[in-house]
Amino acid sequence: MKSDSSPAARPGDRRAAADPHLAPGGQSARSRFAPRPRAGLVLEARDEALLRDLFRLRVLSRQQVQRLHYGSVSRCNRRLRQLFDGGYVARHFPPAAPHNAQALYTLGPQSLPRVRERLAADGLEVTEEDLRVQSRRPALSLLEHALAIGDVYVALCLALRDDPAAALARWVPERLGWQEFEIRRAAGGGGGGAGRWRREVFAPDAVFALRCPSEDRHGTEVAPRWFVLEVDRGHVNARQFRGKARVHRHVREAGLFGRLYGAAAFETLVVTTGERRLANLWALARAEGGSHFRLTTFARLAAGPLGPIWSQASPDERACLL
Repeated sequence: MKSDSSPAARPGDRRAAADPHLAPGGQSARSRFAPRPRAGLVLEARDEALLRDLFRLRVLSRQQVQRLHYGSVSRCNRRLRQLFDGGYVARHFPPAAPHNAQALYTLGPQSLPRVRERLAADGLEVTEEDLRVQSRRPALSLLEHALAIGDVYVALCLALRDDPAAALARWVPERLGWQEFEIRRAAGGGGGGAGRWRREVFAPDAVFALRCPSEDRHGTEVAPRWFVLEVDRGHVNARQFRGKARVHRHVREAGLFGRLYGAAAFETLVVTTGERRLANLWALARAEGGSHFRLTTFARLAAGPLGPIWSQASPDERACLL
């Protein structure tokens, strides 16, 4: 009989073969889909900033998180794994090819009390429902749009780091910026009576303010400049965009924005897919009295959102944001 010179299999190896979640030797392998809770994690300042950003944006990709907070890929992956295991972030994967896809992150259950406490310290009161909604991953139909908003946010934050004269004073996500109001229609030509009241909804992708600089050359404090962000991925038709531009004009003219944010006016920033689309949207906004609209493209955004990438006077003319 021929002897078998191969070493005997160890019990731990047999367990690993039977259980795909066990590594050789009986040690539990870390799954990218399930956390391994560990105590003793101490949050750093950049972790707290990440949790704030996840509340603002609802979802960020690993690449967006890396650009904002952690520098290298290895450092980012290591820290996100620790935050995932600690329950501070939740990890998601697209249903198609989840094993090879880049992870997406939302707020985890352990982070919610800390986020609410930090927001309250910043003067922003949020409800439990606000926290629950902002910690849920957007539906698949809205996911790409949410990530596109994140791209604009990341570009803005990185540009502000290189400009010491400017700073992000406030960022209001869509849920907190949503407002419903009523406006009276113009009186009909033949009826002679006042027009009916019409319900309108002001629901931009975000509202934010930039402080730049705090004082002018005379030493007078300068108020922050307010902007309303609309990310356009080409899914809105002409009628819908004109309706959005009309609502923005009504919010300005009726003084609603001033009552909400204490600012006399705002500018609407539209980031869209290409130059042809930009020219069409510019004409639609102008048709609704949208002279306060500034438009750019995702391709232009790569040069930095503070630079000369915004079209306002005409589709071809470009000016700086500030």
